Amino acid sequence: MQAVGSGFFITADGYAVTNNHVVDHAVSVEVVTDGGETLKARDIGVDPKTDLALINGKGDLPFVKIAAARPR
Repeated sequence: MQAVGSGFFITADGYAVTNNHVVDHAVSVEVVTDGGETLKARDIGVDPKTDLALINGKGDLPFVKIAAARPR
């Protein structure tokens, strides 16, 4: 069985956020970038209650910068 979902990198070294239901019970995890590159990743942690998962692939990637403070 294959699951497909979306997510975004949060660090340049390959940490990404996706949905828990996408990686739940996964034997292997792969990320396909916008450029078509396929990266092997591993499940770092999940939270079924919020349906979030943290995965890690490889480094040197564009990523979403999360603000250090609340927006005004």
